[in-house]
Amino acid sequence: MSDRLLKVVVSHLEADAVDEHLAYLATLCPGPILLCHGGTPERFAAVRWPRKRFLAHPGLRSPAATFQTYDEALEAAHEVLEADRRIDAIVVLEYDQVPLAPGLDEAVLALLEQTGAGLVGKTAVDRTATNWWHRVRYRDDPALLEHLRRVSVREDPTRIYGCLGTGFAMTREALAAYVAVEHPDGIYNELYVPTLVHHLGFRVEDVDAHGDLYAHVRFEPSYTPAEARALRDAGVLVVHPYKEPLAQLGDPAAAG
Repeated sequence: MSDRLLKVVVSHLEADAVDEHLAYLATLCPGPILLCHGGTPERFAAVRWPRKRFLAHPGLRSPAATFQTYDEALEAAHEVLEADRRIDAIVVLEYDQVPLAPGLDEAVLALLEQTGAGLVGKTAVDRTATNWWHRVRYRDDPALLEHLRRVSVREDPTRIYGCLGTGFAMTREALAAYVAVEHPDGIYNELYVPTLVHHLGFRVEDVDAHGDLYAHVRFEPSYTPAEARALRDAGVLVVHPYKEPLAQLGDPAAAG
């Protein structure tokens, strides 16, 4: 059991599915868990998990979620860390990133410690000179660029980073610096979070450059239950995306 890592689970699903997911996660990865719910208020109210926060930003509910922001979720996580000094870091897990066996907490904490990074994430790399579509979309965005010029401690305040929006982890120090900033509204999280962490003076590191923890974390297609079970049997720790019923993975207590 690790009390040093807060797992921040972002979901929009019906209450029964959310509670099943969190019970599964708590069995495999004991330790503090915060639910950040971006669905309807009715779904949120019906969730039985005690540590939860409703995410009100409308970008979470748009059809394409192209203005999805995790500022509310990160603020809620920071409040938990302020109340519990045992916690050193957070990892943000969207509802369809699923651990298959115990050990995720320890692996994430080890990555943060070994790299000395403020943020580690899947494909967390410099996107400034790329045609990544979020970089193209924001390359001339005045609100973002003016914001970065105000807060950046870097020589080049226009540098842009990006990472997958699930599975990224942040240290306590990076999170505190992040939430201390007044954010422009609705800058897409996969670009904004790693970019801001970089400009606040922290290192941003790609998980894949330091091992195979996220070798089976990808954008698409979704894993089937049979694929996920086979990967678990092969020693894989976590997959994304997995959108099928968790019961089809078998008893989580028997994993590992």
